[in-house]
Formats: sequence, structure tokens, C-alpha cells
Amino acid sequence: METSKEKYITFANANEDICIYNKPFWLDAVCGEDNWDAVVVEKDGEIVAAVPYHIRKKFGVRCILEPQLTQCLEIWLKPTENLKQEQFLHYQFSTIGEVVRKLLEVKADLYYQTFSSKLDNWMPFCWEGFNQETRYTFLIEKGQSAEDIAARMSPAVRREIRQASESGLIEELSDIDIFYEYQTFAYSRRGMKNPVSKSLTERLYDICKASNACKILAVKENGKICCVGFYVYDRGTVYELLSGTDPDERNKNYKALMTYEMIKYAMETGRNFDFEGSMVQSIAENNRRFGAKMVPYYKIWKTNTKNVFKRLALKIKLGNTR
Repeated sequence: METSKEKYITFANANEDICIYNKPFWLDAVCGEDNWDAVVVEKDGEIVAAVPYHIRKKFGVRCILEPQLTQCLEIWLKPTENLKQEQFLHYQFSTIGEVVRKLLEVKADLYYQTFSSKLDNWMPFCWEGFNQETRYTFLIEKGQSAEDIAARMSPAVRREIRQASESGLIEELSDIDIFYEYQTFAYSRRGMKNPVSKSLTERLYDICKASNACKILAVKENGKICCVGFYVYDRGTVYELLSGTDPDERNKNYKALMTYEMIKYAMETGRNFDFEGSMVQSIAENNRRFGAKMVPYYKIWKTNTKNVFKRLALKIKLGNTR
């Protein structure tokens, strides 16, 4: 008999509309092949809801946690048509409720996950004792021309892009070592350590490149790299995953030029552009200037143990994570 994970892998690989963060190849890279599983809800032999999850166990504490470099996971629900509002909400309540019950059957001490904006009804989680925090990403919706995008930007961003284009040249990189070396250099110039390991960066690049799901860009001035960006995408959206800019080059606005280049690529290929939201004020303000739409999504968690020592460890964990 097929396991839920095996069913999910077959389903996700065959469904082009599945978010890249939900794809088995992505989960293998960020979690490890043995460190993730999936909840699958079936009706009459057909999958009507599915979501993967990352499982970790450390010091006797079993947790469901969001994977590194994974903005969110998506609870996929089978689309419905011609339902009255009452019927639609009944479908949501019952189907999402079954997802929640199956997640609880995993018997984790902590459930801590961020879900995509497609989950706009978290009440079934609330009814099972989960907590929720609203977060925001910034999105530029598909179907716009470069002129439309430029018109929605702030005058300051348009000026920055124009000035950066006079001295900066955008190139696509094919060498992940060059990207990682420069990104690490950009962190070190600010007295910081690169928070992402080279091995993870390489795994993601290799698997995304093989799936035609990524681009790495660099902005150069007189042959010198000044800014780099790692972008991943699925059928519907381009995501800004990683970037790095030398602090000494920041006032030349090459990051704005590079972002605009990928926004245009998203529009040209019929995709949205997701800045991968941040609650940091300076980052939110910068994303807003591009004329992006602010979109809410949910971080949901629940501590699920009565063990005093585990609860203390999880309280510390939650404090560090949030």
C-alpha cells in the first residue's frame, strides 16, 4: 500500500500548479529526503487536499518546523466550482479541518509552520488550539507591461533604476561558486556570517537548474561584481530567494536594477513576482516603492506536550524563531 508521502510525490510531480516550495525536489534539498512527509486527504479515491511538512527531532523533542529558505508551504485544496458561499465554507472547514487532524496525528511536540496566502481561512486550526500570527509579503501581479510596472513605482525607484543602468551591466551567472563567494563577501563586509551554507545553496541551485526553475543574476561595473541575486520560480510566481550587495556599492542602486530585471522577466513569462515578505520596516518600505501589493499570510503554531522540560525548550525555541 502506498504511503501518504508516496501518494504526495506522485501527485505533486504531476501537478504543474504546485508551488515550488511544495515540490518534492525542493523538500529533498532543504529538509533531506528522510526528514519530510506529507498529509493527503482523499475522497472517493481522489486527492482533495495535501500539504508536506518538515519533521525534526532533537534532544527528544519532535517538531514540525518550516524548512530553511522556504518562505511558506501551501495547503493545496482541490478547486471548487459553482458552490454557494455556505457550501464553499463548509468545504473549506471540513477539508482544512481534516488536514489539521492528520497533522495532529503526527504527534509532534511542536507544530510551527508558515502557510502561503492561499490559506485565507485558518479557523479549523484555531478550533484545534493553534495560534496564529499574520505576516506580509509584497507581490507584483502578473499581466502587466514594463510600462505599467514603471508607472506604479515611486519616482525615486525609477530614478535609481535609470541611474544604475548607466553604469551597471546585468549578466546571468552559471557558476554557483561565484555567486556564493560574492554573497558571503557582502555579508562579511557588514561584519556578518552568511546564514546559508554553501552546501545548501549548491543543492538548491543544482536541483532548480535541472528543473528549469531558477536564475542567478549579477550586476557588474567595469567587469567587477557589485550585486548578485538568486531567483527561483514555478509556473505561477518568481521568488526573490537570496541576494547580496557590497555595502560600498549600495548607493549605486544596482539591487533595484536587478530586481526590476526579474520583475520584467516575471511579467514576460506570465508570472507574479514575490519579494518574499519581511516584517522589517526598511525592507517593507523598499518593496512598497516598487508598487507591489501587500499580501497577508499566516504563521501558525501549537505546543503539544505537557512535559515541563519539553515545554521550556519549546518556549525558548519559539522565542528564538519569532
